[in-house]
Formats: sequence, C-alpha cells, structure tokens
Amino acid sequence: MTASERPSRDQLVELDGVALVGFNELVDRVLAAYPALERAVVESSALREYEAFTGGIPLAVPADLEAGLHELFGAGARDEDAA
Repeated sequence: MTASERPSRDQLVELDGVALVGFNELVDRVLAAYPALERAVVESSALREYEAFTGGIPLAVPADLEAGLHELFGAGARDEDAA
C-alpha cells in the first residue's frame, strides 16, 4: 500500500458499525495524494467533514475521558453535599 492508498476494510477498526482510521493517518494519506496542499488546510477540512458526517457526536473518545467525568461529577456531588 502506498502512502496515499486507503487501507482495505480488513485493516480498519470498526466501532458501532463505523470503520475508523487515525486522524493523522488520514491527513498523511490525503497529503500524499495532494502534495500541493498545506497540512493545516487538510486538517481543518477533515474536521469540518467530520463534523458534518457525525453531527458533532464523537464516534470514539480517549478511554481516560470516563475517569475524568467521574472526577468531575464526583467532585461536584461532594461539593453539593458539603453545602
């Protein structure tokens, strides 16, 4: 596979029925296919397309986000109990 070729279906990660690729991998492949483009242009275009494709709802998030939410809501609940 060359730098600009899309990975085959069996090389992709699937989550909730949606095939996923890494953001930087995607940008690198598009840049390899269109070398005259600047990275910032491809990244901002990819983010706009992602927003349109997903309606702003992330398909995946870092696993540590859950721990952060527990800290946030746990701290808030303790603050409310102390009041």
